[in-house]
Amino acid sequence: MSSEQFDDEIDLIELLNVLWSGKWLITGISALITTPVFAFLLFIFEPPYQASIEILPLSSEQMRGYDRLNSLLDSPLSADGFKDAAYSELYTGTTLANIIEENDPRILDFDGSISDRASLLRDIVSQAIKLNVKTGEEEAVRSDTLALTGPDQETTTLMIAKLLAEIEKKVISETQIALSAIIQNKIETRNFEIAKLEIEVNNLLDDYATKVAARVKFLQEQLEIARTLGIAENGLSDLLSKGSITGISGQNSLPYYMRGYKAIGKELALIQARGQSREEMLQHISEYPALRAKLIALKTDPTIERIENAYEASPLKGTNTKIINYNIAAIAGKSTSSKVLILALTIIASGFFAVIFVLLRSALSERNKSLAG
Repeated sequence: MSSEQFDDEIDLIELLNVLWSGKWLITGISALITTPVFAFLLFIFEPPYQASIEILPLSSEQMRGYDRLNSLLDSPLSADGFKDAAYSELYTGTTLANIIEENDPRILDFDGSISDRASLLRDIVSQAIKLNVKTGEEEAVRSDTLALTGPDQETTTLMIAKLLAEIEKKVISETQIALSAIIQNKIETRNFEIAKLEIEVNNLLDDYATKVAARVKFLQEQLEIARTLGIAENGLSDLLSKGSITGISGQNSLPYYMRGYKAIGKELALIQARGQSREEMLQHISEYPALRAKLIALKTDPTIERIENAYEASPLKGTNTKIINYNIAAIAGKSTSSKVLILALTIIASGFFAVIFVLLRSALSERNKSLAG
């Protein structure tokens, strides 16, 4: 054995002797550090708890309740649509922030400024939620996992249950508002088309009345002229037979009073004999039958009423409406940190600190002795 190896063995033995002689001091220091930590872990400290729950889209059987409504909608409701709306609401963080603010002791018991409280709430919200979304290729029936981290098991389980219930409530409400808007838009569109057609009919009536009044006035003038000139019958044949006029192509080339006041009077009487009520005038307007058919079709179109009835009969109007599937009783959970592990690390750390302290104390004592010698 070399001298160097012998010295190393002597140093190791001396080191062990120092530690052995200071064993009670090491034990005391370790106990002094570990005891309050142990008490804190036992009576005060609650490690963060993570609750997780499986989420599935509505089944085809559940979606059958929307078949009648979907057949009448341009954009049908779907299980994936409901699920995506729920996840979108989840990702915004607003609902989650409200749930945490109302239930989490870390916020409820916070004794600080409003801005510090808001900052703490943002930090908790940003770290609280985790959503593991599976792709369609991963399994035949796709299920996702929602995990929420909270202060303890009871609070976290309560918050995840409230969170899902509140999200469902919001999505249902938003869907109901959207459907009501669709129905209202269809009603307004129909009313607009009806009003448009009725305006067109009224315009035709005004045009008809204007034309009739102008015609009556014209006939009255021509009648007066014919009587003044003594033209009782159609004067065209007499004029042609007498050779009074030449180069006339037809009756339309002559002034109208040449028809004679008897013919003009009959035409005037016929027009004046027509009824003046709306319906009676409409019978003489050639465009009216087509417009009337369109009006009847719009006013009797049952589409809007069918949508309203289908909406009322759909699950959206039920008391137990679901937009996603989950089972609160199946919530799984675990602590994100172990009290035993924390205690073990504390014991190791305190023991290491105590050993260092004893070694330094021994080294200082030896140095003082050598200085005194």
